[in-house]
Amino acid sequence: MAAYPPGRQLELRLHANPSRPYGAFDYPWPDDEHDLRLGPRGVSIDLTSDEREAEAVIEVVRPLVVKSGAQILLCKVIQAPSDSDQFAAWPGAITESDQSNGDPSYLVAKVFDYKLYSKSRDVLSPPFSNATLADIDLSCESAAYRGLFKPVGKLGDTAPTSKLTGHPNLAPEYYGTWLIDVQKRNHDSFDPQRFVGTVPMEYIEGETIEDICTRDPDSGDLVLPPGEVRLHDGPEGVLDLGMHRRMLTIKHLLHGLMVQLHHAIYCTALLPRNVMITRRNNGKAIPIPRPVLIDYTWYEVYDYTRMAATGHAHFHRKLDLPGHPAEVYGPEELPDFAGWVPSRWIHEAYVRPWPPGGFLFDKWMLKAFGPKEEGPKYSIFETVRSRQREEQENREQEQERETEREREREAEQ
Repeated sequence: MAAYPPGRQLELRLHANPSRPYGAFDYPWPDDEHDLRLGPRGVSIDLTSDEREAEAVIEVVRPLVVKSGAQILLCKVIQAPSDSDQFAAWPGAITESDQSNGDPSYLVAKVFDYKLYSKSRDVLSPPFSNATLADIDLSCESAAYRGLFKPVGKLGDTAPTSKLTGHPNLAPEYYGTWLIDVQKRNHDSFDPQRFVGTVPMEYIEGETIEDICTRDPDSGDLVLPPGEVRLHDGPEGVLDLGMHRRMLTIKHLLHGLMVQLHHAIYCTALLPRNVMITRRNNGKAIPIPRPVLIDYTWYEVYDYTRMAATGHAHFHRKLDLPGHPAEVYGPEELPDFAGWVPSRWIHEAYVRPWPPGGFLFDKWMLKAFGPKEEGPKYSIFETVRSRQREEQENREQEQERETEREREREAEQ
């Protein structure tokens, strides 16, 4: 779509008050009214002043995803914003020397422009306007990145927690939630001033598992390419697709998901099209391929849900360590990865009777992550359940003692 063509510069202003997520999962609907045609929820009225200068400027290099919905753009940094504790430091702005040696600083901008949304994207979706759909997506994506950039620790832990964005984490680095003044450079437009939400993030040099493979037309399983796979230029760009390396990617993926879940941030749709693999970090080679999850509109951040509002603590926050991956993930949770994971390992979960010795995938999980026992790297659910049983027994014993004391007081009278 021509709305964000190569060469277009986008002036950004920090979205100081991003909306709480809504319109999906267990998120409550906001009470306030807002004209979403003029900008996302939470946009302050003072942003409509032309006197405020842009805090950052990026230039579109090329679109990476062009479809109905959010636009994903590869951009180079023209003007980086000042450092902030609300987002990671941006790649440096382009200088004259960069322009001469062809080495600009890149990032990816996910742009939620309602004019590029189509209400027909899902016949089962509620009858929301395009402006509402775009704002829902922005609210969910931004909330997930904010939660991962400043994660809340386990229950009762008040110490600062390390961010879960950027290398070597599962999530790309987060560069904030911003507003694009889309009318700023369109001086001949008769439209009112309009702001579009965007989430800039780390540029991942790689390919998704879905794009690396094809699909078997009969089974739907992933089919590995016959030849060499090259993620990017350089000797480190070649991707080893042997079984050991493929399963190492799955191991790192599941570990990253459990670390996120320990902070009550949950991926609701694990799909090969959303898992990128890279062998670079900021243009430099890394020894082990890094899996990166790239779509966070599918994430639920527990702290914003109706359940959290009742004061109910998330189960995984009660764990001392991230949960053991085998407690959550089995072959049934990875059906779309059949072919990347040996197909038999996935399909045997859907055939009766089940193998008497257990699933091959489950056996691999215990080999990869160790036995399901408490520590030193993972916690198990039984530890929390045992603790809860002990607490319940203590409460019952205390109640019995209080009842006995009450009887003694009545007898004395």
